[in-house]
Amino acid sequence: MRRSINATGWMLTVFLGGCASSQPPQPASAAPAAVPSDLQPQNANLLMKLHAEGSQIYVCKASAAKEGGGYRWALKAPDAKLYDDNGRLAATHFAGPTWKSTTDGSVVVGEKVKSVPAPVPGAIPWLLLKAASTAGSGQFSSVVAIQRVATAGGTPPAEDCAPSNLGAERATSYKAEYYFFGASTAKASTPATASTGW
Repeated sequence: MRRSINATGWMLTVFLGGCASSQPPQPASAAPAAVPSDLQPQNANLLMKLHAEGSQIYVCKASAAKEGGGYRWALKAPDAKLYDDNGRLAATHFAGPTWKSTTDGSVVVGEKVKSVPAPVPGAIPWLLLKAASTAGSGQFSSVVAIQRVATAGGTPPAEDCAPSNLGAERATSYKAEYYFFGASTAKASTPATASTGW
């Protein structure tokens, strides 16, 4: 009888443990606490968090005289895919900077508001962006602000930028977490336009 009770208790523990581990991840309810106050959007509510994996694409350019001349790696565009907490592809990220939903085609184009250095070496800065424009109807149509945080990699190439490779493009891999915020009411959609960005 004791052995039967022990076996039943063990099976119940395994069953309950299995049920707990099968629960889907809960959606984020707030931006990371470690994000500086300068990067916190005002009067906005968190809509979603997406994880990005991809590349930052750089091009070798001649610097303007006011920048000291010479040559430097300049950011051309991001090229990344964004996934939800369940690992499903949710969006793509490209020049603009633009985010486009893979489920409903809605688009948001961002404009940088603030940048702070990443807290770890070798990572691109953390950003706060505002929505410069949106298009379509869906998950991005009501976005008013975007955070890029928890970055890893993505910095300019270690290779020299020189006259011998002027115009050359190089991609450096990066990861980041993007938090998308909306206002209490949806913004009116306007056509997305390309602009220099992150």
